[in-house]
Amino acid sequence: MDDSGLPPKRLMLYCRPTFHMQFEFLREKVLKEGTGKSTTAMAFALTVDRDEWVVTWIHVDKNLSWRCVRLIGDERKTRIIDITELEEVLQFDDDSKHHLVLVDGWTAAESFTKLTITCAEWFLQKDVVMQRRLAFICSVAARGKVREDMEIVTRAMECQVWSWTLDEYLDVTSDDTFFNDVLPYLDDSASDRSAMV
Repeated sequence: MDDSGLPPKRLMLYCRPTFHMQFEFLREKVLKEGTGKSTTAMAFALTVDRDEWVVTWIHVDKNLSWRCVRLIGDERKTRIIDITELEEVLQFDDDSKHHLVLVDGWTAAESFTKLTITCAEWFLQKDVVMQRRLAFICSVAARGKVREDMEIVTRAMECQVWSWTLDEYLDVTSDDTFFNDVLPYLDDSASDRSAMV
């Protein structure tokens, strides 16, 4: 647990009920899918001016094939890729366009080390760095140890997205389309919407 802020000695954990409650909260609420990170990033990607920008979306997974979508002008190209094809996918020969790469599903897993390095090296190529943008969309609680020198070189920024609040859920359930879409997942047998929410 080096650099964790905890005492630098062996710790013994007594797993009382509140330990399990907090652990479950962290697993199910904080790290849970559904906060809208990927959907928001894709919605943004679809609004980028594709006369000026090429958009490459790469959805990665530790256990499945990676899915790649490239948006160029009015075209949408898709393909399955793996790490051996990543450099080829990142290269785009049209110097007149900027290139936005969004890597969705990234985690701090060791299996993604080469992915991270390859993307960062592509982004930092000296002659084109100002024409490129790179974003990692991920469900990790923290990026890990931050190297200030790399933060400066890569101009790294972080945007944290939190789970939905109760007020946000209550607000969105006033929308009929949304409410009817989530109705099958509600565990309440009340027939009146106000009784459910």
